[in-house]
Amino acid sequence: MRVTPVEPDSLGEVLIRLQVGSDQALFKSSTAPLVAFLDRTDKLVPLGQEGSLADFDAHLDEALDRILAEQGAG
Repeated sequence: MRVTPVEPDSLGEVLIRLQVGSDQALFKSSTAPLVAFLDRTDKLVPLGQEGSLADFDAHLDEALDRILAEQGAG
């Protein structure tokens, strides 16, 4: 995953590049909602604490649903 500004002198929009093997995807997003999303994910699972959740993958869908619901409410 690589996140870069759309314009080098502005952080208003970013490009998000994802690649798994030969499959690639490119997304464009405003910076503010991306930062808000990352802030909410950090509140659920603080940076560096991912390994402390033994069964995190099993609860990933539930966690993402809560994050997205907060976004819709806020």
